[in-house]
Amino acid sequence: MTGKELAALVMDGICPVVTFTKRVEDQESYLEGGMRGRLIAVMRNEEEYISLAVDLTEFDDFNRQYEKANYYDKSGVARLTAREAGFYKPVESVYVGPADEVDVLQIEDAASLKLYERYQADSDGKSYVQWLEQKLVALERAAEVAA
Repeated sequence: MTGKELAALVMDGICPVVTFTKRVEDQESYLEGGMRGRLIAVMRNEEEYISLAVDLTEFDDFNRQYEKANYYDKSGVARLTAREAGFYKPVESVYVGPADEVDVLQIEDAASLKLYERYQADSDGKSYVQWLEQKLVALERAAEVAA
């Protein structure tokens, strides 16, 4: 999908959930590879670039696991995350070229999103990875019993 096609999708009112690839780390933003967000608007749609607004709010807890400590503290040591350094914003921008294949994000499929929604309703204080591991172990045990 090109940047222009993605912008048209969003301008048509479709607000897909996306997962960012490592390529997003080349942009000046809080975003890191693996983080998720929801595309909510086209901020700029120009011949040179397209700026898309990404709402990170619903994936705030999920995204914490991807935050890197690459912001400098008062001593000049890179040991703070963007959130700790005060650079976190719940709505961030991502940039794509109109004619370029979009490589900074991929649209999530519905099955993954339903799984994450189940986690949010049933997490019991566990991280997403812990919750997934618990579900997988339970499935494997059930398969062993059935066999």
